Amino acid sequence: HALVDRSLLRWSTPSQGSKRFDLHELLRQYAYERLVEAGEQQTTRARHLDLFLKLAEEARPGLDGGEAQAWLERLESELDNFRVALDWSILNEEIPLAGLRLASALAEFWGRRGHLSEGRHWLEALLEETNVNTDSEDRPLASIRARGLCAAGDMALLQGDLAEARTRFEAGLSLSQAIGAQAVAAAALLGLGTTAWTQSDFGFAQNYFEQSLHLYRACGDTHGSAVALRRLGHTLRIQGQYAQAVACYQQSQELYRKTGDQRGLAQISEGLGLLARVQGDLERAQSLAEESLRLRRNLKDTLGISFSLFNLGAVAYERGDARQAPLYLEECLAIRRRLGDQVGAAATLNILGDVALDQGDVQQAHRLLEESLSQR
Repeated sequence: HALVDRSLLRWSTPSQGSKRFDLHELLRQYAYERLVEAGEQQTTRARHLDLFLKLAEEARPGLDGGEAQAWLERLESELDNFRVALDWSILNEEIPLAGLRLASALAEFWGRRGHLSEGRHWLEALLEETNVNTDSEDRPLASIRARGLCAAGDMALLQGDLAEARTRFEAGLSLSQAIGAQAVAAAALLGLGTTAWTQSDFGFAQNYFEQSLHLYRACGDTHGSAVALRRLGHTLRIQGQYAQAVACYQQSQELYRKTGDQRGLAQISEGLGLLARVQGDLERAQSLAEESLRLRRNLKDTLGISFSLFNLGAVAYERGDARQAPLYLEECLAIRRRLGDQVGAAATLNILGDVALDQGDVQQAHRLLEESLSQR
């Protein structure tokens, strides 16, 4: 407090309900120069990386439960520290694997908070740096690399780069199977299933999700099992197997409730809403989509918000609400473009084109549908 009174430090509030000290930039630069002069830069940087690696790895399981929002806010408040630590791990050739561990632990955070391009950049750079001496005979290093490959696959998938996603997931699966890392193999299979689903290869998707579920159950991973069941439910729903889809959703919902995962529950509401929509119950579909949007806005789940908005726009369009449908869809499109989500943007442009056509604006419809086709 004495340093604050002398204007050497200042208070900052990086997240709601928290306070911390911040150093003025000139003082920061001066202190850094003295650190270099004292020859303590390497030691201090290594301690800094170790501290924030521990924070990210401690936070990661917390993102799957009832404390997710608090952890997301904490990670967001330390984003600059994570960037410094990751940059240092790339510059220092002795510690890139620590950087890859950090980048992999942050992948879920990046996905939820919309930092997809940045997360993908760090993962790709660190995978390049760790592309040597990580064969399957060195199990600890191979395990780190396998997780990094799956995390990079997730980032590519969320941005619609399906070929790159498949390549990363296949490499992660091969390496994790070689070292017997079942949990990582389950994640790779989950990613391959989602990639196949996005490409409408529903038979392959179902097979991958069933394999993933089997491994997650063998590992005793409740949250992983919930995710695999939910995605299996999506696959069964789209193949018209509605009763089986509902059974998967209900099992998944029960597991999400056990872990307190509000994001997972929002995704279940979304799946059940899509099922109601395809069965013609548009009122229930709208109610469930609104529930998923409410949960996702509370969580600041940027990617999830775009899905809920898309579903609300689609329901409004099917109900003939020409005023509300474009409002949902245009907000959705803006988010998806900001995230670099090519697949999602193409789908949104498609339905906006349908709306324009129904309103008699043929020229606008033609432009939107051509753009959608080009992206697809």
